[in-house]
Amino acid sequence: MSLPVTKHQLSITRSGFTLIELLIVIAILGVLGAAVMFTFRGARSSARDTQRKSDIKQYQTAVEQYANRNNSLYPLRDATNVRVSTTLCADLGLAVCPEEPQSANFYFYRSDGGVSTGAAGAATFYLWVRLEKPPTPVTYFVSCSDGRVGCTTSNPTGWTNACPAPLTAC
Repeated sequence: MSLPVTKHQLSITRSGFTLIELLIVIAILGVLGAAVMFTFRGARSSARDTQRKSDIKQYQTAVEQYANRNNSLYPLRDATNVRVSTTLCADLGLAVCPEEPQSANFYFYRSDGGVSTGAAGAATFYLWVRLEKPPTPVTYFVSCSDGRVGCTTSNPTGWTNACPAPLTAC
């Protein structure tokens, strides 16, 4: 035997969400948002490092083309760790120079020349830039006139005029 249902009993239905359900959803969305932001931050620094490596390789190509036009000699730049965009671009005759994606880092060039005239006269060179990843130890991407390209944790500023070994893949 079933009990009769009144109109009043039918009109009481649950509508909407409780406060606890809303708080749980907001908490889950907050955790997911934080995870996405953390992932994108790492992706952006990796993208900038990829851009840096590409730019150094473009500079290496330009320096090699310069040497092809100048009896296999590279631009002379002394051991003052020349910022590429301020001097080397003019030496190479480039109208547009790749710039470092962040102003905190710069591309550098060093040759075995004893003077810093920018004229053809150096037998060796290396280019380098500091990478963002990994943050520790500090890592540098290096491109050498002998064809070696790779990473090192040794600061290139203190090197003599030769590209040191070993460079690791990065």
